[in-house]
Amino acid sequence: FYPYLRALLSTLETERAAKISAFYTFTLEELEFMVGENRAKEIHEFVEKHRLHRVEDEEFLGGFGEKAVSEVHQESDAEGQESRQELKEEEEEEKKEKKKGKHVRKGKDLTLDAFFD
Repeated sequence: FYPYLRALLSTLETERAAKISAFYTFTLEELEFMVGENRAKEIHEFVEKHRLHRVEDEEFLGGFGEKAVSEVHQESDAEGQESRQELKEEEEEEKKEKKKGKHVRKGKDLTLDAFFD
């Protein structure tokens, strides 16, 4: 499995490599071992910048076969405003979930489907 992951992380564009890295929760050190220091930093910075993470609960299986993640895109000024509104809505939803006593994780939810979008 390692050679396959190494090949994907080394050759795919940064966005897709970052989605794979986030799904498997690779640390910077693990990425450096697999793809080298420069490529590892590039992937790790993308994950951090876009707050990518793996979905670790029943939502993962519930969303199987559905497109769980939108493509990460460059934001124009208009998109930036839309993103701020979405963040505001996400924060409100997180507050509701916290009141219910649920653990809330910020960022983009990733499933295996996200690798191949």
